[in-house]
Amino acid sequence: MSNPPKTAGKKNKSAGTGEPKEKSEALASSSALIICRNKHWRYISSFHGPWLQLPPEVLTSLLHSNHHAPRPRPIDPSVLSDLVQIRHLVDDATTLAVRAASSSTPRLSRERKHRMRELATQKLSRAYHLDEIAASVATMQSASSLEDVASLVLQRNPDDPDAKYVHFFHEKIPSRMLAKCTSLAPLDDVIAERPGEGAPLRTRAVTKAFKDDHVSAAADLTAALNVCKPARHGHDVVVARGGAAATEEQQQTPSSLEAQLLFHRASTYLTIASGAVETALDRPKAGAAPVDEAEKEAARKVVRANAKRALRDFVRFLGNFEYTPGLPAETRDEFVRKVNEELGRGRGSETGNTEKDAKKLLEMFYRQNSSSSSNASDSSNGSSSNSSSSSSALTRTSGGGGGGSGTGANSRPFTSLPPPPLYPLSTLFTSPPSSLPPYPCTALTTTSAPPPTPTSAALTALLSDSTESITYHPLLTDALHSLLLCHVLLSTPPKELLRHAHMVARLARVCDGYPIFLAARSPARADWIEVLRKTGNFVGIEGSWEALCSPAPLGGGGGPQAPKRWAQEEGGKEYPVVTERAGWLARWVKDVTRREKARLEDGTEVVVVPQQQRRKKAPAKSGAVVVGATVSAAS
Repeated sequence: MSNPPKTAGKKNKSAGTGEPKEKSEALASSSALIICRNKHWRYISSFHGPWLQLPPEVLTSLLHSNHHAPRPRPIDPSVLSDLVQIRHLVDDATTLAVRAASSSTPRLSRERKHRMRELATQKLSRAYHLDEIAASVATMQSASSLEDVASLVLQRNPDDPDAKYVHFFHEKIPSRMLAKCTSLAPLDDVIAERPGEGAPLRTRAVTKAFKDDHVSAAADLTAALNVCKPARHGHDVVVARGGAAATEEQQQTPSSLEAQLLFHRASTYLTIASGAVETALDRPKAGAAPVDEAEKEAARKVVRANAKRALRDFVRFLGNFEYTPGLPAETRDEFVRKVNEELGRGRGSETGNTEKDAKKLLEMFYRQNSSSSSNASDSSNGSSSNSSSSSSALTRTSGGGGGGSGTGANSRPFTSLPPPPLYPLSTLFTSPPSSLPPYPCTALTTTSAPPPTPTSAALTALLSDSTESITYHPLLTDALHSLLLCHVLLSTPPKELLRHAHMVARLARVCDGYPIFLAARSPARADWIEVLRKTGNFVGIEGSWEALCSPAPLGGGGGPQAPKRWAQEEGGKEYPVVTERAGWLARWVKDVTRREKARLEDGTEVVVVPQQQRRKKAPAKSGAVVVGATVSAAS
């Protein structure tokens, strides 16, 4: 059966798609831009970057380098592995779709064309299963023939689950009308056909969030997490289904699906909590019916319960990534002193930076890498290093180095630095280690440095693996700032919230996904800045948030000014991506402050329960009011 021609003003119904009548009416009456549904997906800007244009072999080489890089890895291995697979799958699907649609190729039978389109649809389905945001970005950069390949398959086989799933993303709808022009029926069919897959549940949850059905979206994400947990270590199963053989790095890399689900569920809980603020406030919206005290108290319970759930999931999401503050300054200074002594032996009475010095430093660099390569497997398989293990490594290095060259068969040369301590990001917020250097600190934000020289550039290479760094994820910046918004809704004491804010700033300043990703806009970051502005900086942050999160200088200093790594206007201000949520949170802060002040004026003592103690029910003194206590709720 062939489709009727697409004529404006007529109601058309694509075969096998099950388009609702109201959606057809919207398409007929709307004069808006008609675009594919996946172009509406949130966080698309987070996945833009050079990975879309790099040759596949170069991208595979970067995956290999990232896999064998010292921890913390520059890019999250699971995300980079997904990008490589998505690029291969989308490129293969594009080739098949173009060949099937091209009239210049030798004449192909209808069955042959259908088989090629069916294979292309299967490859696209696997790409969307891996990561629907990254796959959406990749298909946007490909040939337009990909947009119709799934609908052509559905004309021959209306029950094909892969075609239904791909067509859901590629179906064209009026711009900015996703909620009104989207039916969940295709996703329901795919989920019923394949109940053991978590990706379709993730897609349906994101779509329900567009429709403001956040409670049902959270339920879908929870179901998807339960589905993906038994298959947590079966990442290569997705790759093996009709695709090329997985590389060694891809086989050893866990799936990124669980992290995606945690982020989306945390964002959903945060949205539910923020949406309940209006009802919980003493002053409802203009024109709204008055809210009695019982409804306000119930809404406050919803706010705190869902903010607590969101905080839990964001912390679990952050636990997938690592951070190192680098080696202590005294260790680096001692290393530089020994290097200068080694250079002085060969330089004699000569002074200044010479090409000979740079060459000698680079020889030390290669010697350092070769000596530490034997310990790479132990470092990658071990747990996160703490301050005690770093101290013992430093003792071994200092004791074995002495003043000699350290060229023995089993001894490490003195140029080999001890491994820096590693911490999961979740640990930095739940139990921050005492060995972390203070932040903010002028020593960390100094940008002035002498001009680079051959020797200083080589010394920077020697110290490159011992500087402050973090594992990058495209959604990391938004997750960090969303964590602060959760604490705002939980009425975390300002002193504790300031500590979390400083930790977020410390991590955000070193978040850089280049050369794989470009800087992304962060709605949560923009909302946090707006909350600080509307509340008069209620946390007490010194200076502006933009200055506190300014990118960290490269180790070794010197050189031209680094390019901007934030989605910012000139002058460092955030692009106007502030959401309505910022106004709700600012009113929540003001309302909590006003109620506490009123209680104090009434002579009632206010007992503030710290965040760490809120899981246990703290007994309040007689005549005291507990502020910020967590409401027990089902997880």
